[in-house]
This record gives sequence, C-alpha cells and structure tokens, in this order.
Amino acid sequence: MLQAVNTIHEERIVHSDLKPANFLLVRGSLKLIDFGIAKAIMSDTTNIQRDSQVGTLSYMSPEAFMCNETDANGKTIKCGRPSDIWSLGCILYQMVYGRTPFAEYRTFWAKFKVITDPNHKIMYEPVSNPWLLDLMKNCLAWDRNERWRIPQLLQHPFLVPPVPPQLSFRQDQNCKLLQLITESCANNQKGLMLCTQLQELLMDPEQEELAG
Repeated sequence: MLQAVNTIHEERIVHSDLKPANFLLVRGSLKLIDFGIAKAIMSDTTNIQRDSQVGTLSYMSPEAFMCNETDANGKTIKCGRPSDIWSLGCILYQMVYGRTPFAEYRTFWAKFKVITDPNHKIMYEPVSNPWLLDLMKNCLAWDRNERWRIPQLLQHPFLVPPVPPQLSFRQDQNCKLLQLITESCANNQKGLMLCTQLQELLMDPEQEELAG
C-alpha cells in the first residue's frame, strides 16, 4: 500500500480518499483505484486547496475536515500528502484492531468533533510488536507536519527489521532469556520497547568484545 501511494505522490498527486475498498489485488499486484476526487499538486507546493470537505469519514484526516478554514495562526488549512498518510494509518489501525480509530463515534458531527480536536488521544491497545505501534502513531500524528512521509515509513524498523548478526553462544542464551522476559511484559508497552532495545544491544557484536 505504501509503495502504491508513494507512486502517485511522486507524480504529485494526492488521492484524498484512501480506504481498503480502493486497493485491489489483481494477478498478484496491488492496484490503487478510484481517483474521482484526487487532485494534482502544483510543482511549487506540497499542499492543495479544495472547495469542500472530501473523503470517507472514517479515514479522513483532521485537515480534510477543516480544509479552507483558518488555523490558530490565521493560515488557511490545506490538504496534501500528509492527509493520505493519515488515511493509511487508519487502514493499518483497522488491520490491527479490526476497526478504525474513531469507529465508536457514529455520526458525522461526533467524528468531526474528535478528529479535529488536537487534544483527543487515539486509543492504542497493546500489540506484541512495539514497532507496529510506533508505525501507527507516526501515521496518525494529529499535526500533519509531524506525520512521517512515505520514504521514512518504508524504512521503518517494523517494515525493514535489522538483520541480526551471527550470535555467540552466550548472546544466544541472553536473547532467549530476554525473549521470555518480553513475553511476560506483553501488556506493558514501555517494557516491550525497552526489551526490544536491549535485544538489539545484545545482538551487537561489539558487546561481545566489550564483555570479553
């Protein structure tokens, strides 16, 4: 999905209505469809301005709800590539939890209120891989300027995990012990992240040399 959206972004096109139904698997290849409300970006800008709100409610970014309004600094709110990133984050959230981030809000105005509220916190239930949680959060940052861009996301540790070097016997035993600790911390997100970082340190060949 990231690669498909990256292709249109490189052509300076914002889709603006990304959702699961707009991705089709055709003969083993993922296709992105329905460009009915897509719009090209001018060569000298990274944002676009629209005449009205666009997109499917459950996947719309905050700026898509507020397009053409003015922000706290008096600047016109515009949509751009980050809006598509938000939609991808909603799709990923749905793949992980079986629902979109704002599924419990049933009406347009209820969704509008929470999605456009910068202080609203999206609820993330514990997951086994802390990098997956980190990936979702980087896609669903409320501030569009803080959302990761697709080139960054394609290099995220969840998608491109580091290749472990050959482990010594001692490192292998330490990693197995750490794995048991990680499993016992399944409901503690900070503990999971710490265990992942410790595992990376244990798998660093230089650690073996320092220990010796």
